[in-house]
Amino acid sequence: MYTKTSQTRGYTLLFAIIVSSIVLSVAAFILEISRKQFILSTASRDSTVAIYAADTGIQCAVKAYAAVGQAAPGSSFPIECRGINPAPSGTFAASVSYPNGVNFNPATVLATPPIIVPLGSSCAKIQVWEGNELSASAGHIIVIRSSGYNLYDPNNPGVCPEQGPRDEERVIQLVEHD
Repeated sequence: MYTKTSQTRGYTLLFAIIVSSIVLSVAAFILEISRKQFILSTASRDSTVAIYAADTGIQCAVKAYAAVGQAAPGSSFPIECRGINPAPSGTFAASVSYPNGVNFNPATVLATPPIIVPLGSSCAKIQVWEGNELSASAGHIIVIRSSGYNLYDPNNPGVCPEQGPRDEERVIQLVEHD
């Protein structure tokens, strides 16, 4: 009896392994693209939350400054913002440090310490400087800086997170010359 031996034995197995490898590679590629898109969209959302927090902080500080008027040493600077009770506040005191790019006369600078304003799941850190310019015109200058953060832990009040894998900080600075 004659038996025919096939030269193509195992071809189906080889073909199945090649097709499976291609499908697995395409699936891994699509999964990696999806993961990167998720990370990018999360970072974009966190950045947007931080810039909105900084903007809210600037608006609240401008409103508070309009209510308080010109600063004096020891005067309080309460920031009544979005119904937060008690209102976070700081006290103006002499300051030797001030924002870069602003030419204050060091003898006239008053500043608040950083004031933390919780805004739900985000927060703003606000600081206000006031004094006279260091120039011939010696005009009055007010600087309000608001740093917005995308995260806030209500169990740790008075602290805006500044470091971490998901922490975003955005800063808005308002400079007004009189």
